Amino acid sequence: MEHHNDNGTYDLGPMQVNSRWIPDVASFHFGGDRKAAWSAVRDWGCYNILIGTWVFRTYVDEAGGNLAEAVGLYNSHNIIPKLRYQRRFAANYAKLFFGSSKVNNSQEARSATPGFNNQRQNG
Repeated sequence: MEHHNDNGTYDLGPMQVNSRWIPDVASFHFGGDRKAAWSAVRDWGCYNILIGTWVFRTYVDEAGGNLAEAVGLYNSHNIIPKLRYQRRFAANYAKLFFGSSKVNNSQEARSATPGFNNQRQNG
């Protein structure tokens, strides 16, 4: 699975890992072979999830542990697309875990999700 973005990058595989990460993946796992890294991230589902979670972890660190911010950063560092993505994510989360897609900053959803209360979680 490969999706071309307006900015010239591609999102690869089930976790839609952005192609900007390919040079790092190639360096770490494929002896610098970007073509092999691209194919692996795009075509190997489990490997894509491994790389996607590594990418997400870098954003968790960048966001100081704030999971909501990290979710937004995984999609975009530009404020408007980031906020739209966070809202879609929150609606999907609420629907999956609470049976409703309503996102009203419910105390129930915030308390059930450490880091999603827009405060840094320590520990």
